[in-house]
Amino acid sequence: MRRLGVYGDNLPTKRERSVQAADFSIAGIIGFFGRQFEKPFSVKSALEAKTIFGEQFDSATYGWDAVRGFFENLSGEAGSLYILSPKGTAATQAATTAIHADVSIKSAYAGNDAFGAWSNNIGVKITRVNGFQSKLAAESSSSSVVMESVAGYKVGDQVIHNTVPTTVYTITAINADTKTLVLSAGLTGATGDTLAVAGYNLRVFNRSATGEVVEVEQSLGKTLVTLNQNDRSKFISDVFANSTQIKVDVTAGITTVIADSTHIVYLTGGTDGTLPTTDYTGYFPAFDGIPIRMAAIPETTAMPVHQSFEAYCKNREDNPIVFYVGQAGITAKETLIQTGNAVQRMDEVDGVYVHNWVKISDPFSNSGTATRIVPNCGHLMGAWIRSIARNGIHSSPARRNIPLMGIIEPVGFTADNDFDRTELAEAGVNVIQQARGIGIMLRNLFSLSTSPEFKFANAIIQRNFIKISCVTALQISENTPNNIESVLNDRVTVINFMHKLWKQGSNGNTKEGETFGQYMRDDGSLSTEADGYEVIADASNNPVSQLQIGNRNIDVYFMFPAPAGSIKIGVGIIYKA
Repeated sequence: MRRLGVYGDNLPTKRERSVQAADFSIAGIIGFFGRQFEKPFSVKSALEAKTIFGEQFDSATYGWDAVRGFFENLSGEAGSLYILSPKGTAATQAATTAIHADVSIKSAYAGNDAFGAWSNNIGVKITRVNGFQSKLAAESSSSSVVMESVAGYKVGDQVIHNTVPTTVYTITAINADTKTLVLSAGLTGATGDTLAVAGYNLRVFNRSATGEVVEVEQSLGKTLVTLNQNDRSKFISDVFANSTQIKVDVTAGITTVIADSTHIVYLTGGTDGTLPTTDYTGYFPAFDGIPIRMAAIPETTAMPVHQSFEAYCKNREDNPIVFYVGQAGITAKETLIQTGNAVQRMDEVDGVYVHNWVKISDPFSNSGTATRIVPNCGHLMGAWIRSIARNGIHSSPARRNIPLMGIIEPVGFTADNDFDRTELAEAGVNVIQQARGIGIMLRNLFSLSTSPEFKFANAIIQRNFIKISCVTALQISENTPNNIESVLNDRVTVINFMHKLWKQGSNGNTKEGETFGQYMRDDGSLSTEADGYEVIADASNNPVSQLQIGNRNIDVYFMFPAPAGSIKIGVGIIYKA
């Protein structure tokens, strides 16, 4: 019962509904790796990717090159990468029952089955390390034994009598009052004999391409595990349920002790199966519901594959931008123009094509000078996320303050002549160049659309940013009373978000007005916030007929700053007669 009478109380501060900026530091790739899964996993570093997907073993695949390029080009900025390592047709899972016929150890990550040949490099070694033990308080010649203590035993534990250490007895019942254990078989023992819970340490190892063997998940390897399915805190399958390397299945009713391993036992039977060459459509739905902002398939140069991936992304509400990967080493400008023209469209295209592959240090060689030529998509996605963090969502990553990292030189036609670069740009083909005093940089980032409003990739991603941020924030408005007051409240929420972008940009450090391309009006004054964007949510787009059937509309229009790709310097002579 509350206190009687009339009295006051302080309430929490009431805050206006607000739009929080969506996270645009997330990319996605479909690549071939040594371990394959049926769903993508998010990683925040190349080391984390190695833990999940294994080392790079196959020089004919480029997934790992994209991963390294992505994280190198974040250059200290936060970012994450969703990786889908697709399971090949008829791929198999590496496994072993060699440590015990009733214990199956399979390749897995956090309980998710892992397929592929790399998992044959996972090894295990088991050692018996007994758990809780107590002494017999009296001689025994039956299945019921009286102990000095039963505090650490559990029903289902396997126990070992010190005089016969190879035989296990399963505890079927415990009487704490009389300190009695009921065992699965009769036990003959003397006062003072011990009964120890049969426990184990299961250690896991990885074998590198050069044959080096390293123990991984060492904390799990030091954890005491048992075969008692009633003791979930120690049962071997539960303890290893979140292992990054394996999962353990135990046949119910196992009655024999596991012998110590004399050597590391490696999983066997893992195969890659048949991987796709031209049809990836079956893999795209794995990204459903995952908030990737840009994406790529580094493993194929088939333009129809990239077009189909882009079509999938365009049909998503968040419209991730796809980096197309073309043929390596093209040196003929005419070939590049034909390639670009073949995939250009007049409507919106949520895809960009930067044709140059890049030369990097060869991870398969011990030589300091060996090189490898790989697709650029991972490097570019990482650099774009770095650009968003440092320059704002509105800015193109083709800027001199965003040099590309981890690249020795671009490969193929670099269009060093601006006339050549212009011709390529008109075909939707972008280039990477060596810039004096800067290093390697992206020179422009046009989309594959010929429509002016969809021509600049930074404008498309800015639109996506505004849309996703507002959609997420207004989820709370769903099923609220649909009247004009609610419409106006939602409008204020969106206006506050747009105002913040106008004042300081997406990164909080952008000059006022820059995000929306501030310009000079005909009267010589600078454009204002009202010129930069408009949020319409009133009777004009929410007539009563729409409100009454449950429809509510908040329409946002904005100007964007096109990158200054063409800067003409006019120089003339002043002549006075």
